[in-house]
Amino acid sequence: MRVDMAVDKRSTKKVGYCISSIDESKTGEIESIFVNEDYRGLGIGGTLVQKALAWMDEKAAEKKVVAVGVGNETAFAFYGRYGFR
Repeated sequence: MRVDMAVDKRSTKKVGYCISSIDESKTGEIESIFVNEDYRGLGIGGTLVQKALAWMDEKAAEKKVVAVGVGNETAFAFYGRYGFR
């Protein structure tokens, strides 16, 4: 399991996170991601996803998945930028 945190350097406030994991079948998963509403649109979420995917590559994940909850369909376009369908 990996947890990446995004921190505002000026205030030291934690403004986002991404939790990812790799299971025994070598499937990497972005389990949870969040960016504080005041910090959205700055590329923080994308940076968090890229770090998670790079970690999965380093650990030789054979498959990468993300699940999007009902009602959060607007996230499809975001994840699509990173190769998810």
